[in-house]
Amino acid sequence: MKIRTLFTINSILAAIFGLGFMLAPDFLYNLLGFSTAADGPLAMRFFGIMVFGIGVLTFSARDSEDSRARRAIILTLFVVYTLMPIFHIGSQLILGKGNLMLWGVNVLHIAFAIAYGYFFFSRKKDFE
Repeated sequence: MKIRTLFTINSILAAIFGLGFMLAPDFLYNLLGFSTAADGPLAMRFFGIMVFGIGVLTFSARDSEDSRARRAIILTLFVVYTLMPIFHIGSQLILGKGNLMLWGVNVLHIAFAIAYGYFFFSRKKDFE
């Protein structure tokens, strides 16, 4: 897989989930097995803005040439997609939060973490 393809896939999924959390936070929150408190929808909208921003970032960077900035983007996304499943799985196992749908999200995040880790830690010619 090329980094352009990974950025494109990431941007599409981030746009879908980001818009979903911004426009229908209660629906997605409940779909993932969480209950909404008074401020839950507002917090999910802020989260949606960040996810949508990742989509814009990866879409914008998909055709960029290898540079320090692109490597910084890849490292940042590697860290984000590595930490998110740790906290999701912890909340699922320790706090009993989430459901089967959240396990699917964890699989997606782990796949992105592996892919971004590969591109960050691989040789320069693999970035093409």
